[in-house]
Amino acid sequence: MKKICLVFVCGALLGVAQPVLGQVELRGGAGMIFDGTQPGIHGSLILPFSSKPAGLLASVDYYKKSGVTTVPVTARGLYNINVGESTKAYFGVGSGVIYISTGTGFLQDSSTKAIMSGVFGIKGKAEGAFGFFGQVSVERALTSGASTELAAQAGVYVTFIEDE
Repeated sequence: MKKICLVFVCGALLGVAQPVLGQVELRGGAGMIFDGTQPGIHGSLILPFSSKPAGLLASVDYYKKSGVTTVPVTARGLYNINVGESTKAYFGVGSGVIYISTGTGFLQDSSTKAIMSGVFGIKGKAEGAFGFFGQVSVERALTSGASTELAAQAGVYVTFIEDE
């Protein structure tokens, strides 16, 4: 009986998730923190809320230059706006954590802090399930005297299952 219930629940979840999975995006690209021109890489996943123009953007960035490593990990609520036939603008706000490590060897200092985060970007659909994006993100640690990190990212995305 437990196996029958498990199969039924899994089937129901798969049926409900099928329309949502058609628009899940996996993104990859490059980026840069403007303060100190710290280059890095970007990876993110967009989980849409069914057929609504909103969703969740989970992202991880890794920036490194001259012994300084910065790694923001964020989750943001996202809202999409149709700009053209195959182009969308989006913005979102959320929170996360940021890890910063400075120095090398024995003289290394690191910290992890909670952050507030915002993003504004544009994405365009290319051929099939592929597309491109460009965005600007802002992160600020939730501590007294914290600086605001302004960064830009650009890259490509793939949609897991093509829209019908």
